[in-house]
Amino acid sequence: MKFSFKNVFGMDRIIDGIYFYISINGKERRFIITKSALQDHFGVSDVANNRDLIKAFKINRKKIEAIAKKYLNLGDRTDPIVLSTDLPGVFNAG
Repeated sequence: MKFSFKNVFGMDRIIDGIYFYISINGKERRFIITKSALQDHFGVSDVANNRDLIKAFKINRKKIEAIAKKYLNLGDRTDPIVLSTDLPGVFNAG
């Protein structure tokens, strides 16, 4: 499987998180990490402050992308995969 991450991201107000894109064999998929995951596992103290959320996403982007890669191996899904705190032990701010 050939994949790459695009340098495109932004706030998703419906799911309440930050979206980003990955290209898998030339086909784009959208992933989302929730505000609560950023707060609980990546040190964001104020989820109402979008600047803090984006800063935490940028600082931890490689870790977040590594987690997204793991989900690619779970098979093709039509919905975006939401990374959230309901995945205990997956995120680690260390």
